[in-house]
Amino acid sequence: MNRKLSAAITNVESTQLSKYQKRFFQHWDIIFTRASSELKELRKLCREERAVIKTQETAFWDFHRPDGNLTNRTKHDIRKCMKTKIFTKTDELKYEIELLRLKIEYLNYRKTCRPYSLCQALDNLRQNVYMYEKYDSFIQSDDDYNNVWKTETELAWTKYNAEITPKRVNKWKISAHELLKDPIGVVQFKSFLKSEFSSENLSFLLDNKMYKFCPISKIEQYNMEMFRKYIGPTAEEMINIDSSIVENIKMSIEKSPKSRNIYNKAAEHVLALIKSDSYTRFIKSNYCKNSICT
Repeated sequence: MNRKLSAAITNVESTQLSKYQKRFFQHWDIIFTRASSELKELRKLCREERAVIKTQETAFWDFHRPDGNLTNRTKHDIRKCMKTKIFTKTDELKYEIELLRLKIEYLNYRKTCRPYSLCQALDNLRQNVYMYEKYDSFIQSDDDYNNVWKTETELAWTKYNAEITPKRVNKWKISAHELLKDPIGVVQFKSFLKSEFSSENLSFLLDNKMYKFCPISKIEQYNMEMFRKYIGPTAEEMINIDSSIVENIKMSIEKSPKSRNIYNKAAEHVLALIKSDSYTRFIKSNYCKNSICT
């Protein structure tokens, strides 16, 4: 009987029933027996009296409707609602029309996007290879005597690391990354910035790169030294970064002082400034042109 009764009530009634069972679990047997006796008495009533009680129950649930999309038992039969819906031909047509509409929207979206073709990617790769071909010692074989990769003497490497050739300077002009990757280029660039009294950005980048490879026991010390030297209010070589980046650095030092990534955003900001300002001035300056002749 309990199974049939629980299958007939709604979700709201079942939750209320479980709530009352937990609240009155000590006296639940008494409540259940009393409810069973009242149910037996209701069955003994005449047809008109049962209709009145059913109408009262319907009015109660019409006023206290379940929240959300729960089924209202007074207007819908639960057994009918639990049946699976049978899709008609009109429903299938509506579904197919909706699919076609979504496909059309997707195709219209693809029309607005410019596809990156394989030919364009290969063309960019070819241009990149041609750009660096003349700087590759393995490809260029016209000067075998001065090619350090084809000699076994240390003197050739020493001369190569100290000599400023037109080929090396032209490689600096490709990008700031090529300039900062070359040790001689870094020295020349730093001396140029010192002549303009603006070498703090490059010094910050070099120190940040160096301290990333320091021992773990010295990371906290290096973080504090970097902050005092470049960011603090009494910094010797204060760099030009946003106040939000400074606040993030302060919070990172307080939370994780032994992290190696505290100054990453500041380094990205400083590198962007160097690329847009200092690097272009260095390439166009007479300092870079005269370094070819020295």
